[in-house]
Amino acid sequence: MDNPLPPLIDLPEKLTFTKDGVWLHGGTPITHELTEALLSRLLHYSSEHQAYVVESQGRCIRVHVEDTPRVVRAFVGEKAPWEILLNDGKKSEFLPNTLMVSEANVFYCRGNTGEEYRILRPAMQALFPHITESAGNFQFEFGGRRYVIGRREDHVG
Repeated sequence: MDNPLPPLIDLPEKLTFTKDGVWLHGGTPITHELTEALLSRLLHYSSEHQAYVVESQGRCIRVHVEDTPRVVRAFVGEKAPWEILLNDGKKSEFLPNTLMVSEANVFYCRGNTGEEYRILRPAMQALFPHITESAGNFQFEFGGRRYVIGRREDHVG
């Protein structure tokens, strides 16, 4: 017997994950660290509901995601390869060949699974010393290698 589809719940006050990695409920920031961590761990895209949801105990709560559902909070390590620390507390290897910048000058990268992550401005501070420009193109130099920073097509999230 197939498992029934968990019901999709729209809260009276919208639950939002902002482009800056902040959780909001009805426009008010959620500041309890354990609640933020739990929401981040449970957030995923539900193809059945065609929406981002926080799923727990057989229920799915709709979440408005302004950009990407995961953001890079920090780069960890002093030598290659770096790791990235995500908002859900997980670490992943930094793949410098996936580094890209949007028309709005926001930086992104991809994780090992191919998922795209927005890099928060505080985390970008670690990258700036390694970025150079040559003939109008930006490059990331690290670990004795040079990577071209690609362009990201902006999208409405």
